[in-house]
Amino acid sequence: MFGGVGILIAVSLIALAAVLGYRTGRDQEQGPTVASLMRERAQATAEEYRSVYPDDELAQKVARIHVTLDNSGAPYFIAVLSDSRDVDSEALCAQVTDFLSHQRGLDFSPGHTELVFTAEGEMLRNFTTVLSRVTVETGGDS
Repeated sequence: MFGGVGILIAVSLIALAAVLGYRTGRDQEQGPTVASLMRERAQATAEEYRSVYPDDELAQKVARIHVTLDNSGAPYFIAVLSDSRDVDSEALCAQVTDFLSHQRGLDFSPGHTELVFTAEGEMLRNFTTVLSRVTVETGGDS
């Protein structure tokens, strides 16, 4: 009786290993995931940023810069630091904003959001500016 149960368990384990191996191989054949593509793009943006400011110690701590737009179409960036010691996140964000404006042509005038995180996931800055537009209508007979 125990021999039959042992064989059943062995066959089940082999089948499980085959299924897991097939899925892993199939996932690798599908190519990079969206997350890995976004990470590569963010690393490339940070590399370009660091090359623009080669002598700036603060800029050299930036590992990734994720850039997107929020629901209103305003720029939204996330800077991830490799080293968060002695970081002035406000000065860093001003420099990243300047870089994205001049190098990428982003328009920060309608407002924007900036986030700064350490590589461990600790948030150092969460800042959003929203500039509202004032519309003045005048009557034709005044």
